[in-house]
Amino acid sequence: MEPMPASSPSQQVLGNKPKTLYQPTGETMDVFDAAERYQKDGYPLLVLAGKEYGSGSSRDWAAKGPFLLLTPRMLVDIKLDTGKSFQARMRFDTDVELTYYHHGGILNYMIRKMATE
Repeated sequence: MEPMPASSPSQQVLGNKPKTLYQPTGETMDVFDAAERYQKDGYPLLVLAGKEYGSGSSRDWAAKGPFLLLTPRMLVDIKLDTGKSFQARMRFDTDVELTYYHHGGILNYMIRKMATE
């Protein structure tokens, strides 16, 4: 399976909902719907995004939706560009990683921290 194309404001965002291409069928759909469909159809998926991913209220679910599909200690399939593949278990190696996860990410953590200072 080929990687999904990067989101382009002129091509991928329709009706204020971020869109992407569902690779197996070529169908254009909401990012969250695509993530759920990949999971339902048994395709392992990892979202790699740029610095603006999930910024702004209209894109909140573009970032939050795929995040909610993860579960602790979940096995994920990793496939490298070299063709090598392996499985990895979702885990937290440090207390700070766990703290960020509990807050829904580092941005949410930093906002809450700054709001209390």
